[in-house]
Amino acid sequence: MPSLQFARVQSPSSISTYKMCPRKYYLRYQLNIPSGDSIATVRGKLVHSVLEDFFSLNSSELTKDNCQTLLVLAAQQLLVQKWRAEPLLEKLCPDQEERFALFEETVLMLQNWVSGFVVSRLLALPGSPADNFQHVVPLREQHFKSDSLGVQGFVDVIESHNGEVRIMDYKTGAKIDVREHRLQLGIYALLYQERHSQLPNKVGVYFLKNASAEFLPVTEELTAHARLELAFVHEKTQSEDIKDYPLKPGGYCKWKTGQCEYFEYCFKGKQLPLKN
Repeated sequence: MPSLQFARVQSPSSISTYKMCPRKYYLRYQLNIPSGDSIATVRGKLVHSVLEDFFSLNSSELTKDNCQTLLVLAAQQLLVQKWRAEPLLEKLCPDQEERFALFEETVLMLQNWVSGFVVSRLLALPGSPADNFQHVVPLREQHFKSDSLGVQGFVDVIESHNGEVRIMDYKTGAKIDVREHRLQLGIYALLYQERHSQLPNKVGVYFLKNASAEFLPVTEELTAHARLELAFVHEKTQSEDIKDYPLKPGGYCKWKTGQCEYFEYCFKGKQLPLKN
């Protein structure tokens, strides 16, 4: 069976962008105007990097008495290394006190994650934490791409827990409603199914700022919704004409502390670059 032809390979991010505002999608993915960085996205990338590297540490010295202290310290040390090496932090947040407050918040976020989702599992298993550590190490940053669906994505975590396969995503924002990420998680379930010939049991989100986790069961409804939304965005993004990507003004255009990176193009008449 010949593979379908798509205008581009989508991602959960590009699909979310189209649904938020078709014009923003056109500027970002058709004209390839960079979206730029924000302090939130830079901090999020740093946290993801820490959590990816965290499970590579040497666990041989862990005991029931010291695992809490050593693992929290390891996460903090990784964060310090990556924080110091990231020049965008000072550029995007020049106020030193604000940067320090952001750093302290991030330290607490990691500390709560280590205590709630790593140490608790280690201590719940029989035997020593040193031996058990490898049993709680998940697959991290797995890249999936489907030619038949025309979509790709990077999955933060694939873990086995109580005999179930769970696909999890890390979020550093304040909102804690897993339903807002239903489409992204449904796409990840489809990508996992294509590679492994079976669906995961659950998908969910680790909300790091609130030290909580929420899950959705992987159902036919979840995957069918993802297929329909993906097909809809593929259909709507075949055109290369800006007129087919209407502006959708809303709260994402301008807010109290900033504005969309494309605001000048949409509302101030900034000249668009030529399409490559």
